[in-house]
Amino acid sequence: MNIIVSKCTNPFINLGYEEFLFQKSLKNIANTFLLYRNRTCLVVGRNQNIWQECNIKFCKKNEVPILRRYSGGGTVYHDLGNSCYSWIRPRQDFDRSHASKLLADTLTDALNVDFRVNSRFDVVYKDKKISGSAFRITNNSSYHHGTLLRNSDLSQLRSCLSEKTVFFDTKAIHSVPSPCININEIGNWDFRHDDFVQHVIKKLKETQSIISEILSDSIPFNDELHSWKWVWGRTPEFKQIIEVRNKKKLILTVKQCEIIDCAMTDFTESECIELRKLIDRRYEISSLEDLLLCENVKNEIKAQMLSY
Repeated sequence: MNIIVSKCTNPFINLGYEEFLFQKSLKNIANTFLLYRNRTCLVVGRNQNIWQECNIKFCKKNEVPILRRYSGGGTVYHDLGNSCYSWIRPRQDFDRSHASKLLADTLTDALNVDFRVNSRFDVVYKDKKISGSAFRITNNSSYHHGTLLRNSDLSQLRSCLSEKTVFFDTKAIHSVPSPCININEIGNWDFRHDDFVQHVIKKLKETQSIISEILSDSIPFNDELHSWKWVWGRTPEFKQIIEVRNKKKLILTVKQCEIIDCAMTDFTESECIELRKLIDRRYEISSLEDLLLCENVKNEIKAQMLSY
């Protein structure tokens, strides 16, 4: 096994490096364990709707970047009080419980407190989650990655999550909220990221043949993680109901952040003609600017469209 410890805290670099290692494993099957942590960010699952999961206004105001990762699962908050791991291994060796059990056993040995793995493969202490995880599986490779709440800002975690905008219909995966706790709150410990790394490596050495490496910042840059097309355009199809005065109703169908259909109720014929021009346009407020609608109607629609 190769153990790689990233000294970088840039989430774009670390998630990009994980994908680089995974793609490399597809060609040359390897058993790799990556350890890292990220500065503050919010990471949504591959098949999630950012507007449903994230409080975009709060994130923008507080300069919390939003990333979309390559695995499924729910939305995760990262900061420097949160440690991360990724176990990349051959498909035939994949087991959903292995990494979670490794983490639970590592912490139990290190802190002399009983941690267990629940039915969702979260690591918990008395039914409060300290670690969640997600998976990615292909024909010949896989990874199981997750986080550990050591001393994370749980107040900001809650603020970054969405106030749950309700869509009429969506194919996106929803996050499953769980009560969380930092491990340093359990026993008034000062369990640091370096402690986590050392104890995980110690536990791995009990069963694995190890080659340790240190990661610098000079790794392949992943342009896709920064791109609008990946972060926003990857959003699964959804429909949004927009209600305007006088019982007018507009239902926008959005796919890959482009409006592919709009259904209208009680709009005038001329308004319907203008609103149909939204089809094939990007789902954003500026798409309304050139429509020949009265300002009241236009402003009411703008007020309900979701911002980036």
